[in-house]
Amino acid sequence: METKTLEIKRREHTGTTYARQLRKAGRVPGIIYSHKDAGTVPFSVDYHDLEVELLRGRRVLSLNLEGQTQSYLIKELQYNHLGNEYEHIDLASVKMDEKVTLKVAIELKGTPKAASEGRVLDQVLNEVEIECLAAEIPNVIRVSVTNLQEDESLTVGDLDLPDGVKATQDATDVVATFRTLAEEAEPAETEEEAPAAPEVITKGKAAEEDAEAASK
Repeated sequence: METKTLEIKRREHTGTTYARQLRKAGRVPGIIYSHKDAGTVPFSVDYHDLEVELLRGRRVLSLNLEGQTQSYLIKELQYNHLGNEYEHIDLASVKMDEKVTLKVAIELKGTPKAASEGRVLDQVLNEVEIECLAAEIPNVIRVSVTNLQEDESLTVGDLDLPDGVKATQDATDVVATFRTLAEEAEPAETEEEAPAAPEVITKGKAAEEDAEAASK
């Protein structure tokens, strides 16, 4: 799928108030970190245009700023407090023939045939850190778990990575493993509270009252 070049605008101002105004106008504020620490460029991009590229799984964006088109690696994407809208994006200048290190989502495919009743496959690791050329960044790492046995765990070393892509984290890190569903605990039986005992007039108290009556 051909990458679309997005038009971006240099931001005239910075600060929370101005960023809020941009968002109301349907734009996402961001920062470009230039290659080899050559400075930063504050910018804004159309919300819908950015969303389309992100939904396609893009990790590198082609952007046009003031007539110059360049590729940028997504460093960080910030969301609102509900997690359903983009609020800010950080980008880094990148050459498509240079190696980059980043995290890519892991997607498990299929249902393990060996899973018995009460046992489920639990995905422990949702992302894996990889190194590859900027032009070869995969959108997602997909792995089939259909033939995974109950006594096995899926590790980073088991992932089938595309050519030119290598994992940079420990190969023994667990991606997915089987676990037993916890049985619902039955409510503990509570002892009924004994009714409050009636006041007892002791024999000593009664004898004392009889003696007092007899002396009158």
